Amino acid sequence: MTMRTRMIFETFFPTLSFCGQTLNWTVMHDFHYVGNKLFCEEVAVESLVQKFGTPLYVYSQNTITDHFQKLDVALAPLDHLICFAMKANSNLSVMRVLAKLGSGFDVVSAGELQRVSAAGGDPKKCV
Repeated sequence: MTMRTRMIFETFFPTLSFCGQTLNWTVMHDFHYVGNKLFCEEVAVESLVQKFGTPLYVYSQNTITDHFQKLDVALAPLDHLICFAMKANSNLSVMRVLAKLGSGFDVVSAGELQRVSAAGGDPKKCV
């Protein structure tokens, strides 16, 4: 299951049963409101907008890590490699987090393979 497929599952199926285990997903759990201000982890998104401008994509390393690890545990009974689809998001910071977790990558070009290497990913874990 690619990261994109997993994200679709999380969106539509907050509880997922797989290989005899039940995963309870808390969608976007590291994004929350305090009053009327949106926070990612402990950082006010408003402060990020002021610093970096818009449009702005904000990712939670905690959420990415948590969801990867939950999927990895659910697949533990199987010989598996979780591969992130580069077409879904080729952000080097996101890829770096996934590479440190042992993720593989779904690539379709030499350029995508170069980005995997630049992010510290293992080219041998690319499909």
